[in-house]
Amino acid sequence: MNGLFLDEDEVAVLTGIKMGRGGMSRGERQIAALRTMGIPFYKNAIGRPIIARSLFEHHQGAPPPAPKWLPKVLKP
Repeated sequence: MNGLFLDEDEVAVLTGIKMGRGGMSRGERQIAALRTMGIPFYKNAIGRPIIARSLFEHHQGAPPPAPKWLPKVLKP
């Protein structure tokens, strides 16, 4: 699926965690792994990590969008 957020299988591949273990649920283990990796996420109402797909989709070579407004001190 190519939606706004990574699906459960993609999160499992990203974190390497497919199951709960040691008294922790799958979501808890995945959240711990995401924190260790420094990947931003949201936690939904049932405790699963939600990760924006846009974090991983970018077009190489495309410059970042120019800001719409700059203060005078930053203008060339």
